Amino acid sequence: MNNYFLLKTFLFIGLSLFSFTSQARPFTLAVEPSFPVKQTEDVYQPLIDYLEKTTGEKFILKTSKNYHSYWRELRNLSETNSPPDFVFEDPHFADYRIKRHSYQILVNTIAPTEYVLVATPSE
Repeated sequence: MNNYFLLKTFLFIGLSLFSFTSQARPFTLAVEPSFPVKQTEDVYQPLIDYLEKTTGEKFILKTSKNYHSYWRELRNLSETNSPPDFVFEDPHFADYRIKRHSYQILVNTIAPTEYVLVATPSE
């Protein structure tokens, strides 16, 4: 487990400090498919358990099999593909959700996130 993942997890736990109103259905938490589905479930289950214990609410982890599916689901949110209540993802996905689906940031990192585009040298 790398430090970046631990930092994201620690910051997201901050959401548990918010007071939730009780609802009939469980909350959904969507996460990026950084691991195979089973491994994703194993990695995030302690967070789900913690959120349920500290809030008294039920949380369901929503995963995707790969980034193609994740992006397709994100772009096609509708009544049949309902948006998750909470998401735990990198800034470019979060920005899309904020601009297109009115999500609000609860917590984020202080340090900026950097991405690098690489390519093979041209011949």
